[in-house]
Amino acid sequence: MEYITSEQLKLRLRALTILDMALTSEDWLRLMSAGREGDLIWHIFDNGSGDRMWIYIKGSSIVIKGFDHESELNQLAAAIPNFGFFEKTFRGMPSVLIRLFEQDELDETTFCLWTTDGGDTWNENPAENSDGGKGWLIGYLTDDAKEFCQWAEDYYGKKLPSDITEKLVREGRLSPDELKALGASDEAVQEIQGYEEIWA
Repeated sequence: MEYITSEQLKLRLRALTILDMALTSEDWLRLMSAGREGDLIWHIFDNGSGDRMWIYIKGSSIVIKGFDHESELNQLAAAIPNFGFFEKTFRGMPSVLIRLFEQDELDETTFCLWTTDGGDTWNENPAENSDGGKGWLIGYLTDDAKEFCQWAEDYYGKKLPSDITEKLVREGRLSPDELKALGASDEAVQEIQGYEEIWA
């Protein structure tokens, strides 16, 4: 991953979350969930196969923490967990950011990176022989419009209007009419409008 700024990350989160809400009617089937608690904006990616990614934005601080259940770094699947892995992974991470997670969420970690300056400087303590699924999980947050459109068509199984999908990637928002052109129901449009409020 090329390290991105806070604003770039927000744009990519918006694009993926809005598309997912537009094309997936049931909450439990969605890749993305999101919300706001005070000054914390959170997104959680869950593919339903045991892989997850947490993206927490709190002021100028951001945490991207992921769990690839098939990774050799998955300590939950290890016969003898290496607790030193967690100590190394979170070394140097401000305690205020660590406390954003419950213990069971911390246990579900195969990679973690964070910034406290809006993305100018990112911190990570990577393992030597594995990226812990970072490459493919963060790959969902692409800003390549054509790549995003192709992935979306493959994943959701429908042809999408490329001009609207590419606009979503560029701008991170669509009008109600554009959302409906993607296939969003009236209910989904309302949900997306509610999602927009967490960024207000």
